[in-house]
Amino acid sequence: MRLEKTAEPTLEVISLTEAKRHLREEDTDLHDRLIEDLTIAAREEIETLTERQMLTASYKLYLDRFPARGGGMYLSPLGYGWDDGSIVIPRPPLAAVSLVEFADTAGVSQTVASSVYEVVGLPVGAISADGAGRVRLKKDQSWPADVQSHPDSVCISFTAGYGAEPSTVPKLLRQAMLLVVGHFFDNPSSTEVLGSGQRMVEIPQGVQRIVARYNMRVRT
Repeated sequence: MRLEKTAEPTLEVISLTEAKRHLREEDTDLHDRLIEDLTIAAREEIETLTERQMLTASYKLYLDRFPARGGGMYLSPLGYGWDDGSIVIPRPPLAAVSLVEFADTAGVSQTVASSVYEVVGLPVGAISADGAGRVRLKKDQSWPADVQSHPDSVCISFTAGYGAEPSTVPKLLRQAMLLVVGHFFDNPSSTEVLGSGQRMVEIPQGVQRIVARYNMRVRT
């Protein structure tokens, strides 16, 4: 399975003004470029740690096949699935599923009718926070059987995120990002450069507590 982001948010969760206020850098513009980069790095870090999408973005989820009803566990991008023929959608909170497509045995793209499936939340207690969703078969329905035996034969188009505006992101997650910005700014040695970005080597304790509340992995 493969996840592709097709449209990015147009805004950042934490503005330069907010970050400078948090860092008490309001009286100087000496570090503005650095601080802007750190707000992006902080948002990416929290998204990675929580496995969530902060601001609304569009995705395509590619699968090699449809799951079988009663076929046992189905490995999903979150690491788990269900034996009722449903597909777990990653990067919650899920906003909408716009299209379910597949390549048939002749290699022709086909659309699954919305009368076949429904979009629902995950069972209560399956995750540590709300917002995740799955595409589930409706009663007496089944997924198409004439699917091409090839990687990425099934494609689900969806949007995810708390909303288009920064104010829609929960305050706790926004606070976690500010804590990360401060940590990056005060402790540059606690990060390492990976490609064009940065990631934390050490995670502040306050951030760990917030991440634990919103992380999407199954609790065992």
